Amino acid sequence: MKDFLDKGNVLAVVGASTNPEKYGYRLFVHLLRDGYEVFPINPKKPVIEGVQACGSLKECEKVPDVVIMVIPAGKQENIIKEILELGIKKVWFQPGSESKWIETLKENDVSVVEGICYVKDGLGEELLSFRV
Repeated sequence: MKDFLDKGNVLAVVGASTNPEKYGYRLFVHLLRDGYEVFPINPKKPVIEGVQACGSLKECEKVPDVVIMVIPAGKQENIIKEILELGIKKVWFQPGSESKWIETLKENDVSVVEGICYVKDGLGEELLSFRV
């Protein structure tokens, strides 16, 4: 898990949102303010805290080292295909985003973390109380 948290990693938050009440917003902004290089992924391509979102992983300026999944299972198929096509080797499924795709990723030698919160359990900080 420690290699997922390395500040040298380029991160992508799939499901980043402009809504401060949404987990995808809080997670993205927290990582951004904590000094991570992080791309927000949202097919509507909004600007989030001054950062233009990418519509997909393929649109990122750099290939992410770690993909943090915030979207529900039913919306993950295209992102999973991109992860495999781009050769991304680390995916972190946030609680509630776990899906059938985890086995597909593991079968393709992708390291997967599931069931624990990137910020609260990984970084040891409380995300729910995080306010902008």
